[in-house]
Amino acid sequence: MVGGRTQENMAAAQALQNEAFADPQNPLRITNPQALSQLTQMITSGPMGFAPAGVIQGASREFIRSSADDLVAQLQKLGFQADVQHTGSRAGPSSYVRVYDPQTGRFFENPFRFSGHGKGPREAAGVSEVSNPETEIPKIIEQALIMREQGPSKMFKKQAIVDQLIEQGANPKQAYKQAEEILSKGLLDNGL
Repeated sequence: MVGGRTQENMAAAQALQNEAFADPQNPLRITNPQALSQLTQMITSGPMGFAPAGVIQGASREFIRSSADDLVAQLQKLGFQADVQHTGSRAGPSSYVRVYDPQTGRFFENPFRFSGHGKGPREAAGVSEVSNPETEIPKIIEQALIMREQGPSKMFKKQAIVDQLIEQGANPKQAYKQAEEILSKGLLDNGL
């Protein structure tokens, strides 16, 4: 039964594609924008049994926002700085969560993206897509705690050394140079 439904959906998608790009002389010209819109909606809503990676199928604006806000709240309870940016476009709403650990200076390079629609390949490379908040939020929190267990970042260590050297009377320029030498030679156990 599922196989038959999938075949029907694929046939309907093919028909919409044929309508959307009906010019045999220029197969990339959109001849029916409404058919293209229906095809896009069909693919992103998942009636053919799939949706682009990172898409939260059938998600409302409220669900996307509340899922991102939930991640932020849980991370903040653990002492992380987590900021959310809610955006939207014609394709629908998206929320982006950036995570920084003020205890170690470490952070996730890519923001976590909650959305009901996909992104182009170039744009998708700069985000970490969340497609199932219920199962992925706990994994993100686990990743954040593992990141914290790695201890202070090199930049964080360097700044701590610089602050201590300045407190001891070194001028800032010299303190930064000396801190770099200490880190490069692995001399952190010298009382600093």
